[in-house]
Formats: sequence, C-alpha cells, structure tokens
Amino acid sequence: MTTIPRAIPTPKKTPAPSPIGSPDLSRAEFLGTEQAFDWFSIPQGFCAFPSLPLHLDLSPEERSEILIFFHPDLQGLKRGIQLYLRSLPDLSQARAKLTEAWTPSTFEPLTHLGPQLCSLRHALVQTYNWFPHSIGVLDSLALCAFALNRWEEGLFHLRKSIDLCQNPAESLLILANALKTEGKEVEFRSYQEKGLRLQRRTAIRKNLSTVGEHVLWDSPEVCELVRGVIQVGANVGDEVQAFSKIGIPHQCYFEALPSAWEQLQKTLESVDHERFQVLSFPIALGNRVGQLPFFEGQHSGNSSFLDLAPSRSKSQEGNVHKRTIQVPVETLDHMVEQGKIPLENYNLLFLDVQGYEHEVIKGARKSLPCIDFIVLEVSYTEIYEGNPLSQETRSFLEGLGFQRYKEAPGHYPEQGDAIYIRKGSKVAKDLRINLYS
Repeated sequence: MTTIPRAIPTPKKTPAPSPIGSPDLSRAEFLGTEQAFDWFSIPQGFCAFPSLPLHLDLSPEERSEILIFFHPDLQGLKRGIQLYLRSLPDLSQARAKLTEAWTPSTFEPLTHLGPQLCSLRHALVQTYNWFPHSIGVLDSLALCAFALNRWEEGLFHLRKSIDLCQNPAESLLILANALKTEGKEVEFRSYQEKGLRLQRRTAIRKNLSTVGEHVLWDSPEVCELVRGVIQVGANVGDEVQAFSKIGIPHQCYFEALPSAWEQLQKTLESVDHERFQVLSFPIALGNRVGQLPFFEGQHSGNSSFLDLAPSRSKSQEGNVHKRTIQVPVETLDHMVEQGKIPLENYNLLFLDVQGYEHEVIKGARKSLPCIDFIVLEVSYTEIYEGNPLSQETRSFLEGLGFQRYKEAPGHYPEQGDAIYIRKGSKVAKDLRINLYS
C-alpha cells in the first residue's frame, strides 16, 4: 500500500500520558477522508492508525495516545477505550448487559460523553473504510451508535457483523433485544432463537471436548437439540457428568442392578438439582411388566437379561456372569401412563442394555412419537445369546420410523454406538438432513 508522507515531528522524549478528557484528534488525524492506514504490531496487539512515515520512532506510550486498538472480539474496544479515551466507560460491560436484557437506559450514563463517543465513532468509521470485514470494528461501531441514540445505524452494523461472523451468538442476542425495543417482535423472536442456540452450541462444543469418546459426544449438533434424556441401563452413572456438562435440563435414569444403583445415587448427588431435574428408578425396562432373571456380570456394566454366547470372541472372554438375580421390570409406556415420567420433557432415549435394546423399545411403542433420538449400542457379532446385530437393529428401527444418522465403532471391534433420528421430526429438519429415503 502506498503511504502518504505527513509532516509529523519525531518527539524528543516520551510525553506524559494525557489527562482524563477529550482526546486530541487533530494530532491523531483520524478525521481525514483520504487517509491510508498501515498495520503495526506492538505489545498490546494489533492497531490501525493514519499513515505515518515508517521510520518514525514512537514509544508505546506515544502510540497509545494516537492509536485506537481493536481485536476480532470486543475486548479490543475495551483496550482502545482504556488507552485512548480514558474518560469513556467500559462499553464491553454495556454489551454484557445487553445480551441479558436490552434497555435503552443501558447507555444513559454515557449521554454526557457525546463528544468522546463521536470522536471514537469517527475513528472507527475511518478504520472501517479500510477494513470493512473486521467484526471487531463493526461491533464497536454498533455499540457506539446505540450509545449515541443512532438506532438504525447500530442495527445495520450488527447485522453486517453477524453476516461475517461464524459464531455470532452474542451479537445475535444484542440485535434481538434491540429489535424488541423497536417493537419488531417477529424479528426479535427469530434472532433470539438463533442466538440462544448458537450460545448453547458454543458451550456444548467446549464441554464435549472433556467428556471422552462416544458417537453422541462427537455430534454436538444433536446434543444441542436434546431437551431431556431417558437412560436405560445407567449403571453407576458414567454418563451423568457428560449429560450435565452439555446442559440437558431433564434427566431420567433406570438401573436394575442393586449394587450399581447404590453407586448411581452417589453419582447423582453431584448434580446441580436446582439447574437439572433428575429422576431415577431402581428397575429395568423391557416389553412387559413383572419380574425377570438378570445375569449379574463380574463387571457390573456387562450385566444383561441375556446370557453370554459361548462363541463370543477372545476379546470378550473376560466378560463373565457371576450370578443370576430377580429384578423388577416395567415398560416405558406403563411408566408414562402412571404419570411417573412427564414424557413431554424428554426426546432422547439412551440405551445401554447389553443386547436387550429391542425389548426395551417394544415396551415404548406408544411413547416413540415423542422421542426424536434413540442412541444405543450395536453389535457386529454375537456377544450375548440372541443379541440382534447392527443390520437387524437398523431394519427394526426403520420399521418404527427411525433412520440411522450416525454409527461409529466402539472400544471393542465387536460393538459400536449409533444415533437414530425419527423421520419427519422437527429435529430432522433442524439438522437439514434427508431422512425420508
């Protein structure tokens, strides 16, 4: 880029920081209409300022007086205000308030700072002219516009920022609340829904990176659509922490093995019961109500209603049953009919029942129209006597209106995990996938 030389004398010594008050914009020359900008890297980060001779030797203190700093996020505006407009309150605090509840009065404390805000706005406009794709500059301009009561201008800059940003949850929520103030209810609801979803997705992606490997944890786009989970075969609660980390508000657990049930209760004590509604039942689910013999495994997670297959692979030789006990069995449909489970709060059925998946689903036929996702373990060889294989499970669930969305191998080559989604459901449309073929 060609620079325009300017007669700016090199300071003999570093001047003292400017006192609180209006900045000397004539010196910074931010208001010129034909200025070129260069980029300089200094300890505080990147900055933009009017084209100065590249040989000009400025100290960091000198630079801090004549530059406005910015960064892709709004923290750059905070630094710019601290370094350049020292009398201006922290707009990043106003931004934080706006994401919670928009009120025009948020900016009332800034009304007496009109000249400083105007100066900041002019400087940012000049920067925007040269860098129109900087999200940080656009967000900063929007906040300045709102503070100056320039509502349409603020909305314009926020919309443009959202178009450029890949994850504009915060900007979407600010825009939504601004539109609500303007009485634009339809646009408000649309932007608020998008903002809240993106906000949750960001949190989910961050938390999923710490919960281990599973086909569900590898599908944040599914996790964000889950409003409640019913886990059958919860064992000691290995998934409880993950369900809480990704913010699933309604959680229901079934575990029939007494020793595992006791440990599950201890695990559930760590859940924030003010934030999450948790139900748990010391029973099994199947296709009929009654009592059934249950094979307790040497490892509690391998317990099943099905006995182990003699022909199971060598990797499963350590999977042994140590005794048989009687456990109570219910059906999901019967539990719902009795009012024990408010089904409207749940849309994910999570099964870990060691080959008994089909029987659990048969006992939930009436409830399936309310279920959007079924997550279950699938087998590629016979581990338990008569356990269905992956292709059989696929045919079975397709016959009930569910289509396979994703399947991934598990820790052992004989097993994997799969996600099935109800065809024609709203979540299928939200995921923009064709589940009709």
